[in-house]
Amino acid sequence: MVTKSIKLLSVSACVLFFSTIVFAQAEFVPGEVLIRFKPAVISLPEEVREIPAEKTKSAAQSIDKLNKKFKLKKLERVFKRPESKVASVRARESKKTLPDLSQIYKLVFPSDTDIGSALNEYRQDPNVEYAEPNYIYSIDAPDDTYYANYPASPNQWGLYKIGLAPTGSSTSGWDYTTGEANIAVAVVDTGVEWDHPDLSANIYTNSADPINGADNDSNGYIDDYRGWDFTDIDTASWQGMGYTLDPAEDYTTRDNDPMDKHSHGTHVAGIASASTNNGTGIAGSGWRSKVMAVRAGFRIQTPSGVWTGSFENDDIAAAIQYAADRGAKIINMSFGSTSASSTIQNAINYADAADCVLVASAGNSDVETLNYPAAYTNVLAVAATDKDDAKASYSNYGTWVDISAPGGDSSAQIYSTVLNYSYDWKSGTSMAAPLVAGVAALTRAKFPTFTNDQIYTQIESTADNIDGFNPSYSGKLGSGRINAF
Repeated sequence: MVTKSIKLLSVSACVLFFSTIVFAQAEFVPGEVLIRFKPAVISLPEEVREIPAEKTKSAAQSIDKLNKKFKLKKLERVFKRPESKVASVRARESKKTLPDLSQIYKLVFPSDTDIGSALNEYRQDPNVEYAEPNYIYSIDAPDDTYYANYPASPNQWGLYKIGLAPTGSSTSGWDYTTGEANIAVAVVDTGVEWDHPDLSANIYTNSADPINGADNDSNGYIDDYRGWDFTDIDTASWQGMGYTLDPAEDYTTRDNDPMDKHSHGTHVAGIASASTNNGTGIAGSGWRSKVMAVRAGFRIQTPSGVWTGSFENDDIAAAIQYAADRGAKIINMSFGSTSASSTIQNAINYADAADCVLVASAGNSDVETLNYPAAYTNVLAVAATDKDDAKASYSNYGTWVDISAPGGDSSAQIYSTVLNYSYDWKSGTSMAAPLVAGVAALTRAKFPTFTNDQIYTQIESTADNIDGFNPSYSGKLGSGRINAF
């Protein structure tokens, strides 16, 4: 991970040489900027999430002038305040410090605002630590029936490949542990079909906050019994960019139902920890580990007519904080962008300090270009391999990649849960990442006193070197293909 740190520092340094900012339209949400102010510039009561422009008053006259100049409509807090006791305790135990997220806000302007000009002016103000667009991210696309029939029906070849053969075979990581129900893998994604028959038994639930219309655990989220939905986009802005909405989607309201309307998150959840040894469907690599459903993405049709899964920067950041605050031990992020975000980096630093193992897909463009959030120094970046341990044709690569895992290709894809209580094959680094997340959950069960940094070391140091199968990518697929055994 040292190499990743050097690369990231060089990217940050390069940004300083540009005074004029030019973006492709589809890279960010029109009319929205994420800003971290200096301490005490903006003071909102902790229970207030947003305020309209007419009630926005900062401690700096220059900021008020900029807000007026660019016709600020409203100001929203990106992160919930204050930090949870869970995150604070875990940070102390891991001897790390939670970053202060209190001064990070989303500023909403008219959708036709020249964001490049707004960013230039806010960045020059001495009361601003950073200002960035609200970037758009995209998906990087036992006795269980489809596991037990291997190799005659090789639907779950990926599990066998990484050392999760049947228990009792003396060659299975599951002989050492099948995970623990108190270890949750947070799936920050398009949601999860939490009532899927092969997922429901492993869905994390918050018994302290049953669904009764009250915030019983006083954490600021009413009835977050089975996770939370952080998606709240401005649909008019997206339609203005040429996108088409799905009438069945839930786009605008943050609520307590992280139900998936896309299928990507459900597929990822099954790979990480589908109900295992239940006589049906598939096995998940995390076996007994729980899946925490944290929705930040949504289904939408691009201007070119392709239905995809998209995310907004601020929703991702809030979802990561929530997962850490709720006690998730692992956070899986199967999405990405080539745009580095300080806001998401702050969220990741927060989760890292709270001792979360952070796992992310390296991307599906067959390039060496950094892909975020995988490329951040405190995230395990996962490339994809095929059934022969060769780099999957689509997988990104580079010295910033930490490890590889089966992600499938056209000849052998990854089989997992999908919407409507069904199953299907998909390929991508999106599928490789949750395999690693599930193994991370097993590792935390096996070594309960290990910190997240020790878990990273354990996973990377026990991987199988695959450079011999990939001479053109030597040193660019991480420490090798993950081995759970």
